[in-house]
Amino acid sequence: MKADLRISVKDSKRGKNLKILLARTPFTPRQYFVTMNGAAWS
Repeated sequence: MKADLRISVKDSKRGKNLKILLARTPFTPRQYFVTMNGAAWS
């Protein structure tokens, strides 16, 4: 599944990055499938 929107947030205090990927899902009640750092988020 290819991401339609990618968001990357850097936390400079902790030195960590948060990667959010949104992908459109046709034929489902949800409009987007969201993953944060590679794990599905609901």
